[in-house]
Amino acid sequence: RYDVHLAQDLLEYNLIMNVSYRYQARILGNNNPELVNTAPIALWRLMVWLGSAIPVTTLLLKLGLKPPTAFIEDEKFVSEAGHQTYIAAITNDDVIWWTAYLQATDEATLTAAFESFKVEVRRCFPRYVPRLALTDGHLPAQAALRNTFDSVAIQECILHIQRKVNTDLATYRRKNPEVPEAFLESAGTRIWDALSTSKNVSEFSQRLRRVRESFNGDPLMTGRVNKVMAKRDRLTEHLRRRAVPTTSVELDQKFKWLNRKYHQMQSLMSETGGRALANAWAIARNFWRFMKGAKRAGKSPVEIAGLDLSGHPWL
Repeated sequence: RYDVHLAQDLLEYNLIMNVSYRYQARILGNNNPELVNTAPIALWRLMVWLGSAIPVTTLLLKLGLKPPTAFIEDEKFVSEAGHQTYIAAITNDDVIWWTAYLQATDEATLTAAFESFKVEVRRCFPRYVPRLALTDGHLPAQAALRNTFDSVAIQECILHIQRKVNTDLATYRRKNPEVPEAFLESAGTRIWDALSTSKNVSEFSQRLRRVRESFNGDPLMTGRVNKVMAKRDRLTEHLRRRAVPTTSVELDQKFKWLNRKYHQMQSLMSETGGRALANAWAIARNFWRFMKGAKRAGKSPVEIAGLDLSGHPWL
């Protein structure tokens, strides 16, 4: 049994900060002498309790938040004791709306996962249909989103595209050492400018054609620019709609931390624990208030989204 303030602090240490279970057990003992000999497994059980209590989507809806009409979706491999497992998530304005613990990221698996999100939301909003989803270049995820929400528009992350361009530019440089460095830097910058600052689709295409011509038919870079142009509709959706994000950096940063936590907890993990950790992480991350010095210090993502906690501890 835990005092709610103590339990909330422990869950935040566990699910927000990079604090080991052994150190958390020490904190527990320092705050409550009766629990000085508490083993790390007790903290694991506390996390599993939170993660199994209620899906994060249902929790947010029951508290009165409206589901997002535009969101970022991504899925990442997590390092677990030899298991090929993945975490998928949907976020909007720093609020994590949904997570899933998956064994694969093929179209069928992701379609079933997104269907679970749709079912949860439509219990409260029967006509819910998102208008746009920002994804990386994983085609099965894009297809699964369209299978689930047939009218959703897809905006592909421009940063993921630029990373592939930069990789090919590095390969091109190794194969053509005589090419001036300034030319390669200019080519990379011009492609990024086309992705990030074009005012319309016509300008986007024209800029890329000029870059392609500058490589004089080189198969590597001509092929890369052609691939970018082939994704024109998915890379310029933000030009047709207002306030659409163009990169998934926000969610990528969250996943980096979560992967470290899964790697740290391999020895305690099971499928039940794996699912609970993903859901508990989403709940705690949504309600944890940004710390002093942050741009949004004193407010949690759900409060910024409009939820009034009336000063109560989130737990």
